[in-house]
Amino acid sequence: MSPKAGATLADVIADADVLNRAFPVENRASDLKPFLGFQSNLDSPIHRWYNFKEGFGEGLVSWLLANYAPSVGRTFAFLDPFCGVGTSLLAAQRFVAASGFRKARVCGVEVNPYMHFVSSTKLGWHRYDPAFLLRAAAVSTNGMRLRHKPSLPALSTFANEKYIAKSDLRRILDLRDKVQIAAHRRPEVRALLLGLASGAERVFNLRKDGRALRFVLRDRETTVDEEIERSWAEIAEDLQLGLEWAGTPAEIIRGDGRRVDRVFGQRSFDVILFSPPYLNNIDYTEVYKLEQWLLGFLKSPKQMVAQRRRTFQSHPSCLFPEFPDAKHADTIELLGKPFMRLVQYAAEGEPWRERLFAGYFADMHRTLQSCYRLLKPGGRIFLVVGNSVHGDSDRPIPVATDLWVGALARKIGLAVDAILVGREMPRRRIDWNGLRESILVMRRPLA
Repeated sequence: MSPKAGATLADVIADADVLNRAFPVENRASDLKPFLGFQSNLDSPIHRWYNFKEGFGEGLVSWLLANYAPSVGRTFAFLDPFCGVGTSLLAAQRFVAASGFRKARVCGVEVNPYMHFVSSTKLGWHRYDPAFLLRAAAVSTNGMRLRHKPSLPALSTFANEKYIAKSDLRRILDLRDKVQIAAHRRPEVRALLLGLASGAERVFNLRKDGRALRFVLRDRETTVDEEIERSWAEIAEDLQLGLEWAGTPAEIIRGDGRRVDRVFGQRSFDVILFSPPYLNNIDYTEVYKLEQWLLGFLKSPKQMVAQRRRTFQSHPSCLFPEFPDAKHADTIELLGKPFMRLVQYAAEGEPWRERLFAGYFADMHRTLQSCYRLLKPGGRIFLVVGNSVHGDSDRPIPVATDLWVGALARKIGLAVDAILVGREMPRRRIDWNGLRESILVMRRPLA
């Protein structure tokens, strides 16, 4: 890399302004802001089964499909390569049901084993009998005895009674094993375990806050059983609402969203919609570790490190492997001198930032390449991203992620039809009007 020497903050902002003028940027905050957060899902059946702090609302997917979905025939194929807890997949199923397609496919990919469990559990809602679920819950909480006490997971967090009382932790583990016996080989066991994880989160004196779990002493008078039973009751309540099953099952694959071309091979899609991790230094393996260890998706520190290395390079928590077809240096070269200036400015005094920024956009490059290969000519990609400011008030580092992703998209042959600004974020540490969350609307040209 040979960027211009002595890049400044003014250079970085000027480059972003030039790039901003090169794209059709539209402010659609009045339409989209309410959906750029999971909060809008918390009153919705099925969606509310697990509070995914970093997710978006189902309304965002519905709005995008209603306004920008490509003209399709009697069949429709939808993919989310980073499907998280399944919000987009549930929305796509409802879009399919309302549109009357003769044949449809709804697919998702998720690398985090716990998130894969959450999404597949929610998308299987039509298979659960609420009466059986409540009976199994009652059996688990009233009188069942285990032959062997569950062993404590080997996570140091669980050993600190500041975070959770040992008796509460043992009760959570006790209920975990009991519901697996009570609902043995029945699909409802998944819903029971998800309800347990959701309720258990309210027992810990830890809160998901930005980049980490933070100690917050919870002011509660409820017991472990009451918190978990509350979650089970909400699930059963939703299952008794008479929701109509659309008839289109979701295929959810545990895999790498950056390599969906390898996952799906020759299959093709009309719409690919996703929100990869933002460049915000959040390590989701760390943030969602409690649920993963409680349910047994992680059993050793070695497994946790291995999982972390498989995630998007949005944080500096470990050294990530590079893709042979999207190397850091190649991505920097592809984006040209303005991006080189950004990387050089970011890395001055903190060399690790070069690896972080280059790695993030190399991952984005690989993701867009794989999506392009799977997208039908004329098909759409909707990509939800957030811009960010790194560093501190003395030396802020603005990153216009939506614009750099748009530049990458054009480099690989996608048309960028619009960058929809869904929310402008508070300007912290810097007077820069590019701090926002956006949706890129992209298309594979017909020829």
